[in-house]
Amino acid sequence: YQRRVHGIRNSGTKMKAICLFLISLSLAFAWDYQQLGQDWNTGVCLTGQHQSPLNIPYTVVSPSHYEAKSNIKITYNYSDVPDNVEFYFNGNYLTSNKTSGNIIVEGLATNKPIKYNLKNLHFHSPSEHVILGRRADAEMHIVHKIDSEDYANHPEANEYVVIAVFFLNHSQIGNDLFEEIRIKNLTVGTLKLNAYAEAESQDFVFYNGSLTTPPCTETVHWLLHDQLLPIQTRFLEYFQTVQNNSFRELQNITDRKIDLVHNIKYDVKTGSFLGICIVLAGVLIVVLILNIIQLALKRVSDEPEKPDNYAAMKDKSQLATLLLALCLLY
Repeated sequence: YQRRVHGIRNSGTKMKAICLFLISLSLAFAWDYQQLGQDWNTGVCLTGQHQSPLNIPYTVVSPSHYEAKSNIKITYNYSDVPDNVEFYFNGNYLTSNKTSGNIIVEGLATNKPIKYNLKNLHFHSPSEHVILGRRADAEMHIVHKIDSEDYANHPEANEYVVIAVFFLNHSQIGNDLFEEIRIKNLTVGTLKLNAYAEAESQDFVFYNGSLTTPPCTETVHWLLHDQLLPIQTRFLEYFQTVQNNSFRELQNITDRKIDLVHNIKYDVKTGSFLGICIVLAGVLIVVLILNIIQLALKRVSDEPEKPDNYAAMKDKSQLATLLLALCLLY
């Protein structure tokens, strides 16, 4: 009997020890933005050398640097976030995991296509990354995680691709991403990711970094959209009501390369425009050649020449030249 009691006491002590360990473990990984991440003294958050977010220097985003940007290819396969998706407050920021779709990326780690599945999107206010010394009013992270099969076949690729979209407060003008936000239950009507994917500008600041929240894993390809999108004051106020100052302090760049990249998939539009220009200019040139032949035949037949014919031919020649010049400049 004493042995049984002693055994029960020992097992109870072990259970208490396990519970205390689990509690201490959970407390160790609990985090918030009260000190903007300076108190995240766990793992890679503390010891990592390639952490995010960063202050993007002027030399990267200056116009002269644009001439040297690299090409990538991103194919978006998003499904719009359905009606009445709830963006819940996870204790630190607004987020939603009820998303679907993926992107196919070529040119970041390898020229072969790699599939990244859309995992979640969330907001920080103000922005986490700083560009040209200024924080935007809000920053949206579109988080993608590599498909497991592609990760096995491409160990050189990072586990995540995070696209950062920046917003600037505007009293009236909004953007196509947001249709309606109702403050009750923080419910979004429709968040149109495809509207972003079809945006005209597809230039990004690119670097390799980390997740900006614990566990701060350093396996992220960051693509920072190079333009600020307007966001209506009413939307921004909703975000700030529950998650103001939801950003991590800036991290050191260390030995990382920061560059500009361009999504060449959107050059298809440029190519189509250029093709139309060339066809139209070609038609004008053919008409011009026919006019020259007609004038030459009239001269051979001694038919009197009209000054208007020369004027018309000159106008067509100038029009064809102008059109070709505009196409090449575009």
